[in-house]
Amino acid sequence: MKTKTAVAGLGVAAIALGSLLTAAPAASAAPTATAAAQSKVTLLHVVVNGARLRSAPDGSIIETGINAGNGFDAYCWPMGTGAHFWLYGHVWGGKTGYMRDDMLSDSQTVENC
Repeated sequence: MKTKTAVAGLGVAAIALGSLLTAAPAASAAPTATAAAQSKVTLLHVVVNGARLRSAPDGSIIETGINAGNGFDAYCWPMGTGAHFWLYGHVWGGKTGYMRDDMLSDSQTVENC
């Protein structure tokens, strides 16, 4: 009888594990750029030393000390604040967030979100 109980226990464990593996991933607090916009990546380069990456336009700084020549994969050009526009993208070897247009090369080539 112990064998049948052990086998039944394994079946329940397998079902529980399967439920965990197929559960939907938790929603993230990612910036507002859409998946469609992220599929259109434009390669830019940082043109100043000490550029900063932000969590949102005019938001908190999430990465500092990004120097000229570093790559930036721009997903889209979502919005402007004041005299500047903010591009959403990923710093090579770093994080994903927003960088001001005057910190990047050829930012006018990036599509709107």
